Parts: sequence; C-alpha cells; structure tokens
Amino acid sequence: MSRSVELGDRLGEGRTAEVYAVADDSTRAVKLYERGADDAVVDREATYSRVAVAAGVAAPEVFGTVDVDGRRGIVLERVDGPHLADRMRERPWAVVEAARTAAGVHRRMHDCDGGDLPSLGERLRRRVEAGAIGVRQREGTLTVLDALPAGDALCHGDFHPENVLLRDGEPVVIDWVDAAAGHPAADVARSSLLLRLAVADDDYGPFRAGYFRGLVETYRRTYLRSYLDGAGFDRELVERYELPVAAARLTEGVPSGEERRLRDRIGDLLDRYG
Repeated sequence: MSRSVELGDRLGEGRTAEVYAVADDSTRAVKLYERGADDAVVDREATYSRVAVAAGVAAPEVFGTVDVDGRRGIVLERVDGPHLADRMRERPWAVVEAARTAAGVHRRMHDCDGGDLPSLGERLRRRVEAGAIGVRQREGTLTVLDALPAGDALCHGDFHPENVLLRDGEPVVIDWVDAAAGHPAADVARSSLLLRLAVADDDYGPFRAGYFRGLVETYRRTYLRSYLDGAGFDRELVERYELPVAAARLTEGVPSGEERRLRDRIGDLLDRYG
C-alpha cells in the first residue's frame, strides 16, 4: 500500500536510489528510487525483502511503499552503521575478519529456502541467451550451465561488502531486488566475480590502487575459503557457475573497462570448463 511520508536527512545513496531518514520516526528510513523508476522494481524489492525477513535472514523489515513528489520508495527499518566496505577502508587490518563475517552471513542465508522466488538458474539462462557474447561462447556457456546442479536456496543475487551493514557489530543484509531461489554456488560465484573485477576509484593513484586491489583480493580469497569450509561443494563448482554469471553480468550495462575484464574471464573459464 502506497502512502506519503515526510523525509528527514539523507543517509546515503546508491546507483539507483537514495536513502532518507523519516522525519518523525527515528526507527524507519525510506529508500527513494530515482524519478521514473519502474514500479515493478520497487514492488519487487519490497516483496523480496519481506521474503528474506520471513526466512529468518538479518534484513531490514519492510513497512510499505511510498510516493514522494513523484518518486517511488520503500519504507524500511532503519539500520545505522557502516557497511563492510567502509569497515575495511577504516580498518584495513581487519579485512580477514570482515571476509569471515560475510561468509558466515552468506552461509546462513543459503540455509534458508528460497520458496517462491524466481529461479536463479533460469534468470542466468535468459541473460546468457540475450546475446552479449558470441554464438560459440554463448553455446559453450549454456552447455556448462545445463550441466550444473540446480538448487532452491535463498540467494541474494548481488551479495558484496556494500550490501552488508554492521549494526552494533552484527551484519544486516540490504538491497534484495535481485533475490532468487537457486544453488548457493551461483550466488557465491557472483560475489567472487564482483570482487575479482573491483578496481579503485580514478583518484586513488597507482600506489593506492595497487594497495586497494591487494586488500580486495585478500578479502575475496578469505571469503571463499571461509564459506567453502564445510559448505558441501568446492571451488571448482563456484568457478563453473562463474562462467554463466559472468556472461549474464555483461547484460547489465557495465563500464567498458569492466566489460574487457569480464570478456577475458569468460574466455579463461571457457578454456578450462567449456
């Protein structure tokens, strides 16, 4: 049900939305999408967030949707605290701890049933078939995807350090618009791929950029090692899933530099598993 609220201070912003305090309620916040955002996307995130909360995942409670000056938004439980990426920037010596925290919350998420959420495997297939790679690469990628095990675990779809907030030191997972039911290895593959592709901002300079890459790679390796310890599947399955995940990522309008790195990664994975 859509209603209106009075906005307070802006708390943060992302690629497609801003987060504001609710002026008369310190326990709630509004995720306000850009003007012209698809209503279906807003409603989907609200619905999927409720699914995550009902499953027992530490995620913000949803109180409804709103319309503020022609912009759609979601009224959420307010979560104050840094995200894991901020924590690593502030305390780079704690990168291993941050990665283990992420792995733990991701494992607990995957212990939950994805219920009636859309199939992650089918989503990957549709995006691979969209044709962002050549015919032979597409056929090879689909062959690999068809041979992978399916699953029905609750998957986030975009699990990375900026989507894990720390409230009093405890992780809370946000941004559920891409949630799906699927094999945990597919969700882990997406997380690993995003970390593999991450680069420093342009103003970092070569030394700081190299330091940033080393920090992120330490996080990625620690996250994978910690997650896979007792997970019931191995790194090879994650890498096999990384192939269709990378091909699907190409349909998301990524910057040219990331596109080149994605295509190189797809080529490497096809050489290995295709």
